[in-house]
Amino acid sequence: MELRCILKFKNPCHIGYGTGAQVRDFRNKPYIPSIILATQIYSEALRFAIPLNRQISPPKVSDGVTPDEPNIVKIKGQEFFKNDIYFSLEVNERDLDIYLAALKSLQNTGIGANTSQGFGYNQIIIVNPDGIPKKLREKFSELFKEEKYYNPSLVRLIQSIFSRIKRNWGSWKRAYANIGPFVSRTYYKINVEKKIASNVFRGELRRKLLEITGIKHKGSTTVCSPRDVPCPVCKLMGYMGGKSKVIVRSFSGKQGHSIYVIGENLSPQEKELLEKALGENYQLVLEETIKDYVS
Repeated sequence: MELRCILKFKNPCHIGYGTGAQVRDFRNKPYIPSIILATQIYSEALRFAIPLNRQISPPKVSDGVTPDEPNIVKIKGQEFFKNDIYFSLEVNERDLDIYLAALKSLQNTGIGANTSQGFGYNQIIIVNPDGIPKKLREKFSELFKEEKYYNPSLVRLIQSIFSRIKRNWGSWKRAYANIGPFVSRTYYKINVEKKIASNVFRGELRRKLLEITGIKHKGSTTVCSPRDVPCPVCKLMGYMGGKSKVIVRSFSGKQGHSIYVIGENLSPQEKELLEKALGENYQLVLEETIKDYVS
C-alpha cells in the first residue's frame, strides 16, 4: 500500500553529512534522501512491533523533496530548513497499523538530526486515505487530510554523498537502541520568564542531574566516554553513541515562553530523578503508552 505523505516542519530540520551544510538537490532545494526517511521510519516502527511480537517488513520510501523555494536558516553554523517535504511510503497492508503508529510518533520524536534539542518537530499528513480501513482512519484521524501532492519522483539528487550519509545514519540507528522499544512517553511543560534555547536548557538540566546524583566524569567533560558504561545521567540525557531519552523544545508566543520536556521510556527512577531536576515549576501535561498508538 502506498501512502503519500507531506512533512510540515514546525521546528527547523537539518539533514547533513558532517559539514554543517543542508543536503540539497540539483535545484538547490532542501532534500531528504530515501535512506534517511527509511531508517527513521523503520526504526520507529520496530519500537512498536517488538513489544507486540509483530514481524514487519522494511518499507519502501522515496526521496523527500519540496516544490517551494528554499527556506533555509543558519543556527550555530549549521543549515536548517522549514520547507514542506513530500515523499511516498510503501508498506505491506498487514503492517499498516504499525507504520501509522510510527508516523504519528515521529511527529513528536522529530525528523533529521539534533532531535533531542527539539529540531525536526513536525506534522505528518497522508493525502490518500482511500483503501485504509475505517477503524484505522478513525484511530489516526489527525494524519489524514486532503492536500495537493507533489510527486517526489520528479527530482533526483546529483551529489555523490550517499556513502557518507549511509555511514552517518547507520551510526544514528545504532544509537537509537538506547531508547529501546516503545513503552511510554511523558510530557512536561515548564513556564520560563524569558526565551531560552533548547540546547541551553538541556545543558542546565544535565548539570542539575549531575549535581543531584553526585556523578563526576573524567576531566572537564560532562558526558561518559564511548568506552565507558553510561552513567544514569548519560543514559537519560544521551552520550556518544547513545541517543538521549529526553527531548527538549523551546516555545515562545503571545502567552509567554515555555519549555516542553518529553521523556521516552522513563523508568520510575529516571522519572523521579528528572522531576527532581526540573524543580517545582513543571506541569505533567500528558502520559502516553503503546496503547495510545497501536494495540
